Amino acid sequence: THRVIVPVDHELASQESIDLPTLASYPIITYHGGFTGRGTIDKTFDDAGLEPDIVLAALDADVISTYVGLGLGIGIIAEMAFEPSHYQNLTAIPVDHFGRFTSWMAVRDDAEVRQYGRAFMELCQKQFS
Repeated sequence: THRVIVPVDHELASQESIDLPTLASYPIITYHGGFTGRGTIDKTFDDAGLEPDIVLAALDADVISTYVGLGLGIGIIAEMAFEPSHYQNLTAIPVDHFGRFTSWMAVRDDAEVRQYGRAFMELCQKQFS
């Protein structure tokens, strides 16, 4: 899922949810096309007859968060990309407008998975299951 991120002192920071027209009324910083649900973000606004003001598109949530922190717009990032302890100057607001996405992990049948690889997979299973 996605989160809207804003500076802690932003007028939207106290909101528990944000509707699409409100989102579209702000400058938006989000992912570059083809990454982390950007196509769905664009389609959701288009289906609602809204034209968002995408002022910056980036490949990485850290870049998006940095520019949001500088006050250049509100951000739309993947839920799993927001770690509150890393972004103490930002707050995240849940939004369900853009749906849920699944990440898959695959290993070739003939590949040897080393111990650190298994540990990583177990961490992911615990975190996201």
